[in-house]
Amino acid sequence: MALGAAKAAASPGHVAVGQSGGVRYQATIVRTAYGVPHITAHSFGSLGYGYGFALASDDLCMMAQIYVTVGGNRSRFFGPGATVQGPGGGEIPNLDSDIFWRSVIGRKLIPRLLAVRTGAGAIGPQVRRLMAGYVAGYNGYLASVGGAGGVPDPTCRGQAWVQPVTMLDAYLAVYQVSDLRGLSSEPDALAEAQPPAATTAGRAYPATASALSTLASSVVRAAPGTGGLPTASQLRKLGGQGAGSFPGTGSNAIAVGSAGTRDHQHGMLLGNPHILWQGALRLYQVQLTIPGTMNVEGATLIGIPVVVIGFTSSAAWSETTSRSWTAVPYQLTLVPGHPTEYVYNGRTVAMTAQPVTVPKQGGHGTIRHTVWFTRYGPVVNHYMVAGLPWTTKTAFALADENSGLRILSQFLDVDEAGSAAAVLASLKKFQGVPWNNTVVADATGHALYADILPVPDVTNAEAANCDTAIGKVTFKQDDLPVLDGSRPSCALGTGPGAAAPGIFGGGQEPTLMSRDF
Repeated sequence: MALGAAKAAASPGHVAVGQSGGVRYQATIVRTAYGVPHITAHSFGSLGYGYGFALASDDLCMMAQIYVTVGGNRSRFFGPGATVQGPGGGEIPNLDSDIFWRSVIGRKLIPRLLAVRTGAGAIGPQVRRLMAGYVAGYNGYLASVGGAGGVPDPTCRGQAWVQPVTMLDAYLAVYQVSDLRGLSSEPDALAEAQPPAATTAGRAYPATASALSTLASSVVRAAPGTGGLPTASQLRKLGGQGAGSFPGTGSNAIAVGSAGTRDHQHGMLLGNPHILWQGALRLYQVQLTIPGTMNVEGATLIGIPVVVIGFTSSAAWSETTSRSWTAVPYQLTLVPGHPTEYVYNGRTVAMTAQPVTVPKQGGHGTIRHTVWFTRYGPVVNHYMVAGLPWTTKTAFALADENSGLRILSQFLDVDEAGSAAAVLASLKKFQGVPWNNTVVADATGHALYADILPVPDVTNAEAANCDTAIGKVTFKQDDLPVLDGSRPSCALGTGPGAAAPGIFGGGQEPTLMSRDF
């Protein structure tokens, strides 16, 4: 795991220099035989600048597409009827994608996450400088070639959608990856969830257990022979691989401790990630060095300037797809005749309507749409393995507990960790790994497995008590509860030491530290 060895066949370094917002950046970029950038800088801002400059020089067209997506501008540039590949696979209509991202932007989700100043969710100064430098580096490269018209790649040369990016754009792209098990992979679930026409008059009524059971059972019966689950063709549309698997991804990794290595002193790791070759989940190999502070080599997720799979001089780690869910649906009992009102604790609660405006192709006019929110989260019409139709009697809301922007703090901390024990402590602190197991081996011969990520705090007992009829099916087949949204007692718990409300604490999640494997 000697990091310096890779530079033996390197070409002469390029010094990337730039300035933005009164801050001067400078990074040295040395490329090895296969074009892998080894970036050295003396500050986190300059390191981000070097990463952004190198990435843009390699993959600007792909990155520009991502920023068009998260900016909610696909309909404007490519038409509402065309499709875009979802970050986890599958084809998403441009209009549905735009509606989701315009909703995220309109709710000021990213500014609210950045405003957190204490706890594991706080985005520290090192991450902020890294991201600011990344944006400056990306824009610096684009300016260095004379803008869109000078981009070497003919795929996007001269295209109007190739533009400088903002800090908001950059953080939205991070959020897209962190929400992979939420709606960033299924924006159509939000965009296409619309209230049915009211057919009955009436007001609020007490939600009895028998009434809830009847309503929930009607959802299961609505899809004969499937128990409310999607058909094979629907699974193919979602990019899925069948019950019990997360659509679109899967990987292998083996960590061997000192008991299993030849010298019986050091650990060894094999990482075999199965990630897409294009789009938001593409891996990008780099070495990131701040002398005396950090020296790490491996793969970043494209546009996220921290190594997520890699190694230092004393530890190596990889990621595989976890079976744990990071979101949970709630089933709502609707008020008869009022499909945008639901019953909570025996009272009527109105959903919140969010108007969304999407520019039409070419910027000629707009498309207006409304999405709906509840105390639990947005109303959806499906989630991963379950069809969740909005009828006159019931609707479903998604409580999404994704890692938000903690993924940045998480992996920057791991990049500076020197042992399996330090990685484990970091995972428990931030719970910022978005959908993965983590596997680690270190120089002292320890091997670690950790399934630590932001999992909604629903115990088996709580699922048994709160699952609706469709939830009993999905929990049995896919470990996914669907909870009764009318009862306060079915609210998500918060585990001890949890990095955010509504999730288990890191100390409650599965880990294994060993010297064998």
